[in-house]
Amino acid sequence: MNDYYVLQRVRGEQYEAYVVEQLRAEGVTIARHVGREAQLLLGDTTARMEIKFDRLFSATGNLFIEVAEKRRATDLIWIPSGINACASFVWYGIGDYQDFFVFSRGALEQEERVADRVLTIARGTSRGYLLTPDRRLALAVWERYWGAESQAQAEVTV
Repeated sequence: MNDYYVLQRVRGEQYEAYVVEQLRAEGVTIARHVGREAQLLLGDTTARMEIKFDRLFSATGNLFIEVAEKRRATDLIWIPSGINACASFVWYGIGDYQDFFVFSRGALEQEERVADRVLTIARGTSRGYLLTPDRRLALAVWERYWGAESQAQAEVTV
C-alpha cells in the first residue's frame, strides 16, 4: 500500500467522522459503520450513505464523483468504487468541511451514463466525472453549509 493511498484513506475517514458529528448535532440519527467489512457491504453510515471528501471543491466548484479506483497507477485492474461500489448504500454525500451535498446514488449513476465523460485523475489511481455547479443544483436532494470557520478548524486537524 503506498503512502498516498493511506493518506487519502485517513483523510476520508476523518471527513466521515466530521460529517457524522455535524449531522448528529443537527439531530440526524446517523453513525459510522464500524469495520471495513461493514462499510464495504453497507456503505459508510447507518443512514445508508456513502461519504466522500472532495478537497478541490472550494477551488473548482465541481464535485468529483468517483466510479473506480486502483491502489497504484501501475495496477492493471480498476475496482468499482464511489457510486459504483458494491455496497448497498442509497445516498451519496460529498463535499468539504464547509459545504456538504447529498445525492441519490441512482441519480448519480444515471448522470454517469448520460454524461459519458469519465476521466482518470493525473495520478492514475481514480476515475470519475465532474459534477458541475449547475448539475449539482439540479441533482442535490439535500445540502448543508457549515461555514468557513469549520473549514479552517478542520484544516488544522487534517
